[in-house]
Amino acid sequence: MREKIEDLLDQSSKQDLVLLYFSGHGITDDSNRLYLATRDTSKSRYKSRSVSASFIQSLSDESRSRRQV
Repeated sequence: MREKIEDLLDQSSKQDLVLLYFSGHGITDDSNRLYLATRDTSKSRYKSRSVSASFIQSLSDESRSRRQV
């Protein structure tokens, strides 16, 4: 999932409208940071088996596309 999100944001051009839609569950940690759960995410291993919102935000900030949803 992380690779597909990276591909989407990395391969976009300046004029592209990038839409990232996630239908599923999220998990928040004790510091209220969000993680998108995958099918193999467990409560005890959520950091290594999910996608953090900060990962997506970082890739979004580096993307050439300025129109992102």
